[in-house]
Amino acid sequence: MEHFGNDYQQGKEVLEDLRHLGDTNLAPLISRAHHHLFEIKRKAESNLKNPDLYSNVNDILNTHVENMIHLYLKKNQNLSTVNLNLDSGKWGLHDWNMFVEIIPTILTTCSQFDFLNTVSFYQMGRNFFMTGALALGSDISKNRRNLYGLFRKFVSKKVLMTYELSESTEEGVILCTLKFNLSHRDDVVYFLPVGQHSLFNLALTNLFADYTVEDFSALQGVKHTCIKINEKFETEKLETIPDDLFEKNPGCELFHFPFLFHPVSMIIPEQGFLKVLDDYHTNKSIPGTEFRQDNKSCLQKPFHYIDFFELITD
Repeated sequence: MEHFGNDYQQGKEVLEDLRHLGDTNLAPLISRAHHHLFEIKRKAESNLKNPDLYSNVNDILNTHVENMIHLYLKKNQNLSTVNLNLDSGKWGLHDWNMFVEIIPTILTTCSQFDFLNTVSFYQMGRNFFMTGALALGSDISKNRRNLYGLFRKFVSKKVLMTYELSESTEEGVILCTLKFNLSHRDDVVYFLPVGQHSLFNLALTNLFADYTVEDFSALQGVKHTCIKINEKFETEKLETIPDDLFEKNPGCELFHFPFLFHPVSMIIPEQGFLKVLDDYHTNKSIPGTEFRQDNKSCLQKPFHYIDFFELITD
């Protein structure tokens, strides 16, 4: 599939060369050729991702992953029960390949926590969750170095690991949920039109759509890194999120990433939307990727892609 992608890219570049070198009368024909080339790529990828074509493989892989999780956690003497709920029937081979590759690192991460009695593994879309109980006063900082190394492994695969603490009905314990977001895509970006006076727009990984925040009252007073990006791509590091953020910047958007040990918030100048990179195809299954009339003009400008994965590991 990788060679197919390279061939598609080379064919696309040849068509662009023809567009620049050829007569303007050839432009419609070149656009049609470009469209058909993309359709070939899209149909090939669609077949690869179609779970109905590989139902037997799906069943085998599902059983294999369930066995991996159960066998790994049976080694932990603190645990008596493992609840597992995978909705993998809709996965294609591409998703399975990613998941099988990353599951050992997920299990290694879970082993860094002293979970009590019962843990639950569940999956929603391309997000994988693990919830377990920790004794109040548990110190996970003793494994800080190991966890940071594992975090970097996830980032190298374009997977984000975050966490959330919540109250438990059981006295003396707190619930901890680890979230592993595997939904990054190379063909979709979170697109940010930054204004008419800028030569460029901004683009970020599509994962940003999962971390938008409207009510940030719970983040007030919490020690974490806050980064503000303006229309000139200049960054400013803030000590906290300003109380009057949305009053002074009504068009801005706020994201929060609850990373272990080092939560990060980011403020961008304009609200964004998901955009498929190839303008010849709109994926209706991705909310926000349809080209709305008010966004057509901003798509004409080039965009500057900020590699968030590289940014958070520097």
